[in-house]
Amino acid sequence: MSDFFKILDDHHKAQLPFVIYHKPNAEQVFFHRMNTDKLFRINSFEGSGYVFAPFDLKEKAILFPQKDLESYYIDLSDIDLDELTFEKKEIDENPNEKQIYLDLLELTLKEISGDENLDKIVTSRQINFHKKDLNVSLLFKRMLKAYPNAMTYIWFHPKVGLWAGATPETLIKLKRNQLQTMALAGTRHENVIESQPFTEKEKKEQAFVTEQILEALRQTKATDIQTSDLKVAPAAELFHLLTEIQAQIQPENFDAVLKAIHPTPAVCGLPKEKSFNFLLKNENYDRQFYAGFLGELNWKSEKVRSNRQRNQENQVFKSIQKTSDLYVNLRCLSYKNEKISLYVGGGITAESQPEDEWEETQNKSQTMLKVL
Repeated sequence: MSDFFKILDDHHKAQLPFVIYHKPNAEQVFFHRMNTDKLFRINSFEGSGYVFAPFDLKEKAILFPQKDLESYYIDLSDIDLDELTFEKKEIDENPNEKQIYLDLLELTLKEISGDENLDKIVTSRQINFHKKDLNVSLLFKRMLKAYPNAMTYIWFHPKVGLWAGATPETLIKLKRNQLQTMALAGTRHENVIESQPFTEKEKKEQAFVTEQILEALRQTKATDIQTSDLKVAPAAELFHLLTEIQAQIQPENFDAVLKAIHPTPAVCGLPKEKSFNFLLKNENYDRQFYAGFLGELNWKSEKVRSNRQRNQENQVFKSIQKTSDLYVNLRCLSYKNEKISLYVGGGITAESQPEDEWEETQNKSQTMLKVL
């Protein structure tokens, strides 16, 4: 185990690109590194590798090409996490920062009330503070222990910076022509989930998110679209409303499907184009990769099978299988030039109360504050 994390720390000290991650409830942790600091930006999602995509795809995604990666893995059971402990961390509330966000919320509510076709806008904010050093191995281990059922990751490129997160939301899983995605909305802290069940406002918000994703799938000629019943799903200390969605697509349509679904209503709003343009104009900061997506893109692996036929010698066949496993970049932070930036947000509808929405972002900030 020590060698695995030593390789990680040494690679970070050498200022070379890498990503380390653990998928929800998986048995293994994966670490991929590049031995060049070349930056590969892509316009389409047809290559193979590990992708890191921004909220605004006009800024282009970054790909670590699979062919250029050195890859390692370790079993989760071989990582000693027993001695790690956590305590709630508070950041002094900045009255000016709060007022700026409340002003944005009031402007958002005014925009929604003035447009009967605008149902929801997902506003967000940045929380900044100084941190001289960041121990990547320790940070990742703390995320592993705190959030085993989330997609936990640390991604680094010297020309971009370091990002880390524990996201609860799948964007897309694709295996052959079978696509899986989810609609996620609404937030409750574990301390109040029983005393304050989800409201009709939040169920309405969840219905907005689900329908937008279904419409995006229909427009890209997906077939056999199916949805699950509405669920209440845990994500660290928080709970969300969740609908699981499945569909069949043609692999050659994957790029179009991905661009149609991203950004989802859960991180942007409804209708998407109106809310997206409002955010770019009024949010007062650059989201960069917050509310973008990350993960294995068209990841190639060998599948071995045996063909047993009577009176013939057994033969083994190998085929290359491509899968995509992508997650929305939520509950995340960036680190560059000794500055930590946390990213938090929430969905605003006509019934939203600004003080409640501010408090929701405070609760969401604890996901990453807890592990720092």
